[in-house]
Amino acid sequence: MKINRNMKIHIAIFELFTEEESVITIYNLLKVSDYKVSLFLSRKIWEIIRDNIAKNDLEILEVYDNNLTFIHLKQEIERHINNNKIDLFILTRFQSTSIKETKCYIDFFKNNKTLVGIFNYGRWFSYLPSIEFNGLKIIKRHLIRDWLYCHLVIKYIYSFFISEIHQHSSNPLKKYLKKYVEDDHILDIPFKITEKSYNPNFNYEYPIFVIPGRIEKKRRRYLSIMKFFQNKELKKYKWKLILLGRPIGKYGVKVIKIAKQINSCHYKNRIIYFDKYISKNKYDELVNQSTHILAPINENFYKKGKDSGAIYDVFKYNKIGIFNDSYFYSRNLVEKKVLICYKNKIEFYNILQNIISNKISYQNIVDNIGLINKHFNRNNYLSCIKNSFISNFNVE
Repeated sequence: MKINRNMKIHIAIFELFTEEESVITIYNLLKVSDYKVSLFLSRKIWEIIRDNIAKNDLEILEVYDNNLTFIHLKQEIERHINNNKIDLFILTRFQSTSIKETKCYIDFFKNNKTLVGIFNYGRWFSYLPSIEFNGLKIIKRHLIRDWLYCHLVIKYIYSFFISEIHQHSSNPLKKYLKKYVEDDHILDIPFKITEKSYNPNFNYEYPIFVIPGRIEKKRRRYLSIMKFFQNKELKKYKWKLILLGRPIGKYGVKVIKIAKQINSCHYKNRIIYFDKYISKNKYDELVNQSTHILAPINENFYKKGKDSGAIYDVFKYNKIGIFNDSYFYSRNLVEKKVLICYKNKIEFYNILQNIISNKISYQNIVDNIGLINKHFNRNNYLSCIKNSFISNFNVE
């Protein structure tokens, strides 16, 4: 397809389920790039993002009831595409509920240029589906179905984007995607973009640690952190810990129970926690109050190229990041130069102790801030997107 250089390319973004941050990032990048943009969202997603986008710049916005599936929406969406000459359709996350709906997606992918976000190795590329149990006997069959649907649709998708900071050629997901598309059909688009240069505050009064994200076993090693903060010797220091996510399952309940015990032991509410969904405004408020982001990530969940949202929060909110070294798939990633990384529990506890007792040095971060700001900025991603779209659309 050849597009006149004077025509404004029209791109539609579709999201019904979970990837509100990707919608915000992609929308804002495309609008800055002067593309015409449409949004097709569930009511849930729209309510979350409505204050984070410039509504006066919207070309088209369609908000759908939360219980509608792609089967219900396909005909209406195609009518919009035909009436508005939409050139590229972006799915920030592919998610299907049935074989019938998957066939509907396949038909759509065959007839429209699509760009689909790929965030997880297991559901797209593993030879066997993930087997998890809900209790002792009941298999979580939705994980098996999800794996099957992804494997059925992937060869019909026109192009893909990976959410990462580094734009690194050795990202494991890219190796698998190259079996389906050429290099210029694989884009790097992060979850979140920093509007300003990374400049964390090293002159804080006392450390306020925050762990962003839902409290569930597969994402973070919360119990290891809670064990450290149970140390009664910490009572003589001033510090605070924010568990910025709702508890999931028995594991989440256990973590909250320990947090309550620590608060009781220290005679003050040193740990802030929640038992329900946290609004984006409240999330932003509490992360902004913090000094350090703790991310003891379960590398078995975030493996082979899947990025954790915590990595973006470090740079978006200008915080000092503490990550386990095993999370990173390469020692050469640029963000490692401005993060505090640890190899084992002893190192982790020593780092936390030195921060709380004000014996930590941040000189290595200071020395490398210029490097991360040169690499991780909006202009780099704008250039990447423009070059990729020029290649995809054959724009001169």
